[in-house]
Amino acid sequence: MRGFGWRDVGPIKEEVHIGGNKYIQFNVEYLIPLVEKAGIWVYPFYDTGNAWAEGDPIELSNLRESAGFGIKWLSPLGPIRLEYGWVLDPEPTDSKNGGLLFNIGSAF
Repeated sequence: MRGFGWRDVGPIKEEVHIGGNKYIQFNVEYLIPLVEKAGIWVYPFYDTGNAWAEGDPIELSNLRESAGFGIKWLSPLGPIRLEYGWVLDPEPTDSKNGGLLFNIGSAF
């Protein structure tokens, strides 16, 4: 999720982020045209979700949250995104609270 460090979302065993084998993630973005003819948008976003280890129950009451803003360009090579997100519910075990993300392409 945007704003979190690598494996910060999910189970921890003996103070080590181990990752999970199942997850839930929700994303909301509100696209605002900046230069519509050029395919450039800016947007605020909100992400929430979590990951769980094998055998752990999925609990919707402990979802992590982040929010931020980004800019997207529909380039000839595909979508290019530059985003900055902040963790809304930081925990002492998080490796960072916020960060820049650069992405080319789209998820499918």
